[in-house]
Parts: sequence; C-alpha cells; structure tokens
Amino acid sequence: MINKSLIIIPVIFLLVSCQTIPTPKSPEQIQYEKLAGQASRLHVRTGGMDKTIHNREITLLDSTNNTEIIRWIKLIELQHPPPNVIKDPKTGTTTYMFSNCCCYGEYTFEFFRAGSSILAFSLHHMSHIRSIQLNNGCDIKLTPESAKQLDRVLSKLLKNKKASQQAAGGDSLKPAPQQ
Repeated sequence: MINKSLIIIPVIFLLVSCQTIPTPKSPEQIQYEKLAGQASRLHVRTGGMDKTIHNREITLLDSTNNTEIIRWIKLIELQHPPPNVIKDPKTGTTTYMFSNCCCYGEYTFEFFRAGSSILAFSLHHMSHIRSIQLNNGCDIKLTPESAKQLDRVLSKLLKNKKASQQAAGGDSLKPAPQQ
C-alpha cells in the first residue's frame, strides 16, 4: 500500500515551485527608485530635455502628493540588463553604448527635493529613458509592460489637459513654467 503523504508532498512542492519568482531588480532600477523615492515634488511635462523650447511644453503633472509620486515611480520599470551595456566575458570590462536615438524625448520627468532637482530623465519613443544621473547618461530600456502603462497614462493626461483647455475657451495650452 502506498503512503498518501509521499504523493502529497511532491505535489505541494510542484505547485509551490511553479509560482512565478520575481525577477531581481536591475542596478539601474535600484538607483532610480533610490533617487526618485527621495522626491517631495514631481513635475511631468511634454517635450524632452531641451530647455530652449519651454513655449511649446505642456505641464501634465506637478505634484507634491507623496502617494501620487510613489505611484508614478512604480510605473517606471527598467529592463535588466540594459541592452546597451556590453560586458566583455574575457576581460570583464563593461562598455556603455551611446544613446539609441538623437532626439530630446517626448516627455520629461523631474523629481525635486527641497526645491532642488535630484533626478530628471526624458522618455524616448515610449521605449527608453535617458538621464545623466542613471547609467552614465546612456539610454535604458523600459520593460514592455511599463512602456504600455506609461503610454496609456501619459496619453490620457495629455488628452484630458487638451480637453479641459478647450472647454475653458483656450485655443492652445499654457506652456510649462521654466524651472
């Protein structure tokens, strides 16, 4: 006769082992969360990191609400390893490839603490970010899920901003204030 407990234990082990194990966070993700997590203000605007075109930028969010800032921080998930980092298996030397594109970006996220900028990055082609404070200024790809979520949320914010401006009788949106 077979002991039923000998059958149940492997079945339980199999069920537990099939659960998804979270992927470890990339060093870039950890650094991003550490810097952004210190923010007391988040400013999200259209336009990239070019500071000369403020007359065309639209502020989508300017918040000091900690819960809202944390929610935005969690929207950004960076791939690991970044596809633009090459590690030579023989020498162990790490080479950072330069940016994937030459544009300024479509959106800019600026995190502030006590009135000073602590992290800023531009979002490019809804697929990667570029920041001087992260990854030596090279581009870092977003996870596909993060890219989809950001696209959905930013598109909705922009659409709502434009609709509210038109409802107020304005033809164009007010530019973002210069920082």
